[in-house]
Amino acid sequence: HMIQNLITSLLPDPTQVRVLELLEQGSEESLRDAVALVPGNEDAVCSLAEFLVRTGGAEEALTLLARLPETERVRRIAAAARLSMNPVDNLDEELTALLERVKDDETARQEYLDILQTMGAEDPRTAKYRKQLTARLF
Repeated sequence: HMIQNLITSLLPDPTQVRVLELLEQGSEESLRDAVALVPGNEDAVCSLAEFLVRTGGAEEALTLLARLPETERVRRIAAAARLSMNPVDNLDEELTALLERVKDDETARQEYLDILQTMGAEDPRTAKYRKQLTARLF
């Protein structure tokens, strides 16, 4: 029995193997199947949410993401989902306009943060706009 238990413990979990296969397929159906198998799995839920954001299902993506603990990846996808429902052509113009309203308008503040989130830390403008936000709020 000990050898059988050892071998069993070394083998990959069949559910995890199936989920990885489904995620690799990347179709809406396979991603939904993966989420059905492991509803709380961040990779599965985020992969489906990213697919939905790309294909016009931003509201459903936000509903899915709400089930997960907040991580950097979850925040980034949620920000992209919210922005996709109200696309911004010129980020600099939009951020400048929103900056005027962030102190008193929670929606403007959230949209401002969503834009910064989707721009990402690697965008050189992000730090400048974060400083402007901080100065405006405090």
